Amino acid sequence: MKSNQRLIEEIMDNFDFEKVNKVMKVLNWTWHGKGVPTLKRLKEEAVKYLNEALRHRGERDSRFSTGGYEVEYILHSEYQDSLSLKFVLEDWESY
Repeated sequence: MKSNQRLIEEIMDNFDFEKVNKVMKVLNWTWHGKGVPTLKRLKEEAVKYLNEALRHRGERDSRFSTGGYEVEYILHSEYQDSLSLKFVLEDWESY
């Protein structure tokens, strides 16, 4: 399995934070009344959430969302797991 740092680096190197920032500006999507987050803040928060998802790596799956981000860690087997970061604009689920 890849190290925690490597999993996070792959996401940070490939996730389009600029696109997310543009969408948030167009929609005037603010965080906690502090305005639209800067590109730097978007990245800092993403790293924080990714680390949180990996806190119990190998023990259990974790999934949470906040501020448009959805972070998910899935343990597929003792040899394979995955980490994902999404920015969700709209979602609906019904049971």
